[in-house]
Amino acid sequence: MTSELRNPDFPPYVQLMVSLINFDVTLEGLESQMLSLVVSFEKAKLEEDRVEQSKEAYALIKELKELEQQVLDSLNSSVEEMLEDQSMIETLQTSREKAEIVAKNLEKVNKTTQNIEKAKSFYNPAAYRAAIMYFLVNDLQKIEYMYQFSLKWFIEIFKEELGSSSDASTISDQDRLLDIIRNFTQRLICKVCQSIFEKDKLLFTFMLAFRILEGEKLLYLPLYEFFVKGPQAVIEIKPNQENQKHEE
Repeated sequence: MTSELRNPDFPPYVQLMVSLINFDVTLEGLESQMLSLVVSFEKAKLEEDRVEQSKEAYALIKELKELEQQVLDSLNSSVEEMLEDQSMIETLQTSREKAEIVAKNLEKVNKTTQNIEKAKSFYNPAAYRAAIMYFLVNDLQKIEYMYQFSLKWFIEIFKEELGSSSDASTISDQDRLLDIIRNFTQRLICKVCQSIFEKDKLLFTFMLAFRILEGEKLLYLPLYEFFVKGPQAVIEIKPNQENQKHEE
């Protein structure tokens, strides 16, 4: 059972028999997805190293578990048999060596993971800009119903921007980050403006500017409310002095 409604209202007996799963896109979830895309494009070597090191570590851990099981099986025999069992002594030695290798590999995985987390923290502004712009574009359907843009289309535009810069290795990471933010914003504006009416382009630009300022904590809210709502006149109601005199 599926529904396109944002907040579907099912009868109580239906909710008792099914589990409700919300597939709506959230700002935090989309930001995380965009962040993974940026890191996979910009720091692909780190992700490849992490995956390769994790595979090696898991394979060694599996082999270590098998050796430990062999040792446990050998312990079921008598003391005399254990002392005479040369293979058990070799297994114990191999197990210790494997444990040291596993510890070193896990340390490498942890270091690579830390580097990936640092890269995610660095590229987070680009992911956040992409996330807030998607929700802005998604809100355009409130202006005109046919202004509907899919998430897949949005992600493809983001991927195009990430893969468009061939000279990314010749500039600093900070400049690259600014290029991603600036160029993706410009690319998306061009794509959207090609799909909406001329009369709505100014409104879209206005919404985009304020949404970006809000996302960067640069929006002065009282000024924004004044611009949107206009001056809010405060009318002070004074008692009618003539009526008071008449009553006296």
